[in-house]
Amino acid sequence: MSVAGLNRMETVQGQNCECPQCLGQLKIASLKFSFSRTRVVFACPNCALMFADEGLEQRGMERVRHFVKPVWALLRRTLDMMETLNARFRYVIVSVIVALTVAAVLRHSVHTYGGFSREEIRAGALVMCAAISLGLVVWRRRQRH
Repeated sequence: MSVAGLNRMETVQGQNCECPQCLGQLKIASLKFSFSRTRVVFACPNCALMFADEGLEQRGMERVRHFVKPVWALLRRTLDMMETLNARFRYVIVSVIVALTVAAVLRHSVHTYGGFSREEIRAGALVMCAAISLGLVVWRRRQRH
């Protein structure tokens, strides 16, 4: 809002700005320049009242909010996706560690207590991998039809 009900053009052009109390002419007390706005503080020399012209600041903040809102939404969606990705990644890593641990315990048990050699265990594991893969392919084809 501008000083004493004057519009922005009259304030900026330096025409007669009057104090609402004593109707004296206002003097510019200070100017502050920033990247997107200029702040002006007017002072009345007669009654020592000061008035700040805040219109540009409010308009500047609205403009910043207008541009920040979509950026903030994009950042929020990105962070949500990263949290989901992190959860999936942790799930996969834990699954791999558990699978390796179970495989090591089974191999040790079969070798120690079953009396099978390493080559026999390896051949049996490859046959089982092939059988499981074939079973998954057949199961998926039946699911589609």
